[in-house]
Amino acid sequence: MSLPLAAGWQLSPPNPEGNCSTLRHVISVVTIVKNDLHGFLRTRRSLEHQSFDMWEHIVVPASAEDSVCLYVRDLRHDRTSIRVQEGRGIYSAMNQGLAATTQEFVVFLNAGDLFATENTLEIVSGHLVNEGPDWSIFGGYVEGVKGRVAVHPIPNPQPWLVGCGRANIMHPSVYYRRDFLLELGGYSESYSIAADLELNLRALATARPTVTDIPVSVFFADGVSSTQVFSSINEARRARSAVMGTSPFTVIASVMWFGYQILRAAGARWLSPALRGPRISAR
Repeated sequence: MSLPLAAGWQLSPPNPEGNCSTLRHVISVVTIVKNDLHGFLRTRRSLEHQSFDMWEHIVVPASAEDSVCLYVRDLRHDRTSIRVQEGRGIYSAMNQGLAATTQEFVVFLNAGDLFATENTLEIVSGHLVNEGPDWSIFGGYVEGVKGRVAVHPIPNPQPWLVGCGRANIMHPSVYYRRDFLLELGGYSESYSIAADLELNLRALATARPTVTDIPVSVFFADGVSSTQVFSSINEARRARSAVMGTSPFTVIASVMWFGYQILRAAGARWLSPALRGPRISAR
């Protein structure tokens, strides 16, 4: 599946020196899924249509009864493995998927999400081989009820931008070196929504990422953090405090940003019905 690039983006071919044709399964793609066979099939087809085929696919369904289990077991694909989740929570599942990976770099492309073009992994793999980063951030698209929005990552992101969610980091557009992610301890399972943000803050404190403004993924904004706005804001505040410290300046700035986000979300919720107009009951 190919998608048009947003204005201001140019699709650059991979550097010939970074051709990974001699490397085997250089990228592990981890997909978390819960009772969403349709979304999983969309993600799987996006992976199978990649021009670059040096990948492995780790699938983590929520239970052994999940319909995805039956589908994956019938694949009999030597580059696909299934790891049924033990316990609960999306970040527990992501950590279990990480533990099952075997390749040098890891990306989390959850059920329903897509690669931006059929050449995405070829472009990404060339960058990873040439640059050798501990982690790398790319651009992407967010697909929602109002259409598709291009997300351009901020170059040289600073902790405050990352902590406040203003660095434009999309989790399916971030590639981590597997050993680096394991050294960080993976995702903190004490969070139910904002562990991505907390992990990236810890990663930033350890190593600077490379940032490439090329779209590599399509994220569908109907997940937990997209629908539980107030919980997401509160968890992000907690993550900032945990990683960035509790100095007076940090606390004051974090509380001010937290308050602004709460007021903005509350205002949007209050205004939404008014903008839609009064409901007319059918008689």
